Amino acid sequence: MVGSMASVTLPASLGGTRDDAARLRDALLFEDGIEVGVSAAWGRLHIRVAAQVYVDMDDYARLADAVFARVHRI
Repeated sequence: MVGSMASVTLPASLGGTRDDAARLRDALLFEDGIEVGVSAAWGRLHIRVAAQVYVDMDDYARLADAVFARVHRI
């Protein structure tokens, strides 16, 4: 079997609480139009990305750019 989902740990500067996760999830959705699962565990934020037939490399690049922009705003 091949897994189609991965959890990616985000930089500590983005926070590590459930409130931080909710803020990031909402910002990605409402400011960037990106819907992605964001959770807090072990004092860090994590995003859950999945490989689906309707997701292409440009979608992952857009997500990476949006997260990168938030890391460097701080």
